[in-house]
Amino acid sequence: MKQNYCKCCDDHDRGHEGGKFLLPKILASGREWLPRQCVELKLWGVDECAPEPFTLLSVEQCGQVSVQRINEHCQRNQIVFCVKIPVVAQVKDGRGCIHTAQGVVETRTAINACGCLDELWCSQVVACASVRLVNCPPPSCDLCFAAVLEIRVEIYLVRYEPCQSRCGNQPPPCPPPLPLYPQMPCRERY
Repeated sequence: MKQNYCKCCDDHDRGHEGGKFLLPKILASGREWLPRQCVELKLWGVDECAPEPFTLLSVEQCGQVSVQRINEHCQRNQIVFCVKIPVVAQVKDGRGCIHTAQGVVETRTAINACGCLDELWCSQVVACASVRLVNCPPPSCDLCFAAVLEIRVEIYLVRYEPCQSRCGNQPPPCPPPLPLYPQMPCRERY
């Protein structure tokens, strides 16, 4: 009879394998940080009857970032990508009403793909981005602003690989924590 009963260990003893997972392995990565990027931001989605001028109040990233490979190389073994970041913006019209508008911010970033160029066919590109308005531009008569944005993009070239969990091969337990201050030996008083 087993003392520590675990269903997955019991299945493993009968010939069943443990759980199988797909874990992402990062083959290459790239990061782009543009603290003050001047961008021509075209927005849409505001009511047609809203009076001008429009004032841009805030911009932030929303939705799924799309990545497209560009056939240009900036350095040896680098792959250049065009990253399209969907944004949502708060716009104030001439009467002071606040509207929500949508737009897209585009930027380029590169991955140093040294050693993994032959694995591009079996990999996937994953991108994370954030956008923040740095300075409010002057009011505009249409929904096109020359905005100064902070843009951060992280892009990863990922390949998913199988991984198998083994219940019986658990790491040993951690040793008990050491005291913060060492104990001083007791001395008798005379």
